[in-house]
Amino acid sequence: MKNETLQDFTFYDYSAVEISFSIKTKTLDLQTLTDFLKLNPTRGWTNGEKYIGRQLNTDTKQIETIERQKPWTMFAYETKEIVNSDRFQVHAIHLLEKLDEMKNNLKDLVAQPDKFEILIQVYLQFDKDQNHFGFSSETELLKRLSEYCHQIEWRNK
Repeated sequence: MKNETLQDFTFYDYSAVEISFSIKTKTLDLQTLTDFLKLNPTRGWTNGEKYIGRQLNTDTKQIETIERQKPWTMFAYETKEIVNSDRFQVHAIHLLEKLDEMKNNLKDLVAQPDKFEILIQVYLQFDKDQNHFGFSSETELLKRLSEYCHQIEWRNK
């Protein structure tokens, strides 16, 4: 008997994927952290850096601008603008290639959870016309990602 494909089904029904690797700390400034990791962030800031925020003036009920300071240093490397694929595995492999290059330095930071909060966030956007969604990944990718952070978050975009 000959095998016949009756229906193609895939768990890759999401329409957008992005992975963000971030380090939050009060110990180092952004440039020192960037030099230590030997990787340029896609975004970030330094503890104490000034920025213009907004707040509600309760007397006038108007939104006003106010100068504030960043409460910590943030280093973020995001795959969104770098990887041209809607597959989790492609984004994960790209990120792992970057993280593998700084493995020893990163392990030093992971070993200090009281000074460095290291997080990987996976954002998945599923097609709106689907009544269901699915996700699958090779366990080896998840295992390797978990070696470089304290927590992995999964979010729907």
